[in-house]
Amino acid sequence: WAGTPRGPGRRRVDHMGKREALPRWLDRAVDTPCDWGVHDCTIWPANWVVHCGGVDPAAVWRGRYRTLLGAARLASAAGGMAGLYDAACRGAGLVETVRPLLGDVGLLSLPARAGPTLGQSVGGIAIGGGDWAVVQEHGLWIGRAAVIAAWRVEWRTR
Repeated sequence: WAGTPRGPGRRRVDHMGKREALPRWLDRAVDTPCDWGVHDCTIWPANWVVHCGGVDPAAVWRGRYRTLLGAARLASAAGGMAGLYDAACRGAGLVETVRPLLGDVGLLSLPARAGPTLGQSVGGIAIGGGDWAVVQEHGLWIGRAAVIAAWRVEWRTR
């Protein structure tokens, strides 16, 4: 699913494709254990962007950590999770939005009851109705969260 993205002129936006693909994406995440640097709160949303036909936001730092401590060091070097996500999403050509839609990615501040997070901010995918999906060490968390920043993800037909 993670092929080389084509230029924007070669694909057309198809919002129904994203609407149909997201439930399958969530189903796979439920059955996939957290694996730092492979399937976690920073990589999973980036993988979604690639799955939708976009440029990989995590390309610069993919494969550079394997533990929570490694992820924390990566975020710290970028000025925190906000700096890491902002640079990654801008580098992938994603446009920031104040009104996230289904399938958009975001940097979130989770409620304390959601469990431990990397600096209390995590990456997630908007799943509609103001809810977000986030990969955490204990599994897939779904619920409401304060949005620190969000970026539009367009589905590009293949």
